Amino acid sequence: MKYIDSGSQQPGSYLVDFLDENLLADSRGVWFQFGFFSTGALSPYESELAKLRSSDAKICAVVGSNGRSLGEQDLAYLLGQVEPCGTRQLRVVAFNNAQFHAKTIVIQREDDSFAAYVGSSNFTQGGVGRNSEAGIILDTVENDPKAVIDDIVSSTQYWVEEDTKYSVAIESSDDIAALIERKVIARNSERSKEQERSEERSENAEGLSGRRQKRSKNAASQKGNRSTRRPVESPPVISGKVVHTWYKQMRSSDAQRVGANTNPTGKLRLAQAGHAINASTYFRQTLFGDAEWSKLTRRGKTYEIARIPFQVSFRGEELGRLELMVDHAPHRIASQANIPTVLAWGPVLGNRLRNNDCVGDWVVIQQTDSGEHLLEITQSEPML
Repeated sequence: MKYIDSGSQQPGSYLVDFLDENLLADSRGVWFQFGFFSTGALSPYESELAKLRSSDAKICAVVGSNGRSLGEQDLAYLLGQVEPCGTRQLRVVAFNNAQFHAKTIVIQREDDSFAAYVGSSNFTQGGVGRNSEAGIILDTVENDPKAVIDDIVSSTQYWVEEDTKYSVAIESSDDIAALIERKVIARNSERSKEQERSEERSENAEGLSGRRQKRSKNAASQKGNRSTRRPVESPPVISGKVVHTWYKQMRSSDAQRVGANTNPTGKLRLAQAGHAINASTYFRQTLFGDAEWSKLTRRGKTYEIARIPFQVSFRGEELGRLELMVDHAPHRIASQANIPTVLAWGPVLGNRLRNNDCVGDWVVIQQTDSGEHLLEITQSEPML
């Protein structure tokens, strides 16, 4: 049994360190319950979760919505990562006069050993790798009592197997819509100004001795980018003239249309695509060069990550402003034909691609001289 406390910001003292060490592609099960959840805390582990899904590993995810703290886009993202079916369940817990504040995660390894975290960290970007948090780690490899870990698993599964009053099963977008209608979770456009101000204060607050620094391992966004990424309902006016344009015709992998035995990546590979550019540097240094990038190290490899707001349209429909993740990893050059930079579609566009066959459509990304970005998916070849 080990006590961890990130107040000192020492390596190994954050929840993200526990996740990096234990949430692996060959894991056999993961059970978690957290009072608060945001997309950015889970997004670095998308490839591991995809392999868990393909192997029918157990996934039991329980998250709270306290005073409508859970947003539609974050829940839609989690739904896409769990894909409830058979061995995988997703639940939302909400009370009328209390908060759901559990914060536990259990991971079953390939060799059937178990590791567990119980502590103060929420499953948000701040919670896993920036805030001052404390917790206990149990590990059967270290001869910690398996019975205690079993109790943690049972308490998580309680919301799936026994409670029907406060726990709601999420199996499709219809279930999310029902929670919005019941005012249990917030619409993308209903995020309160006070929530935004509170989050901004948390991001930018000056402590007694200055601003608290973020972990380099954590993919948390820099100043001005918020942990939750929800589109604005009414699209803002784009100012300035277009100075950079890139486009490509989407193949099946880009459009998330892959074979039955292959998992969609959720990513768009940013390739040369016939343009007079150096694809290994153009996106990181030019098209998205002005973005605020943060570094993350996983399995000894370095990634640079930026959360970039795009004004998005899909086949003529304005979707408003969506914040999408772009990551750049030079080590991909050898393994992915000189394509080190990828864009994650995110839950909103990912859902559109799953529900529409967009193979052969064109994706167009532009930047204006005011630093704004536009992304369009269109069935017509760009005439630029």
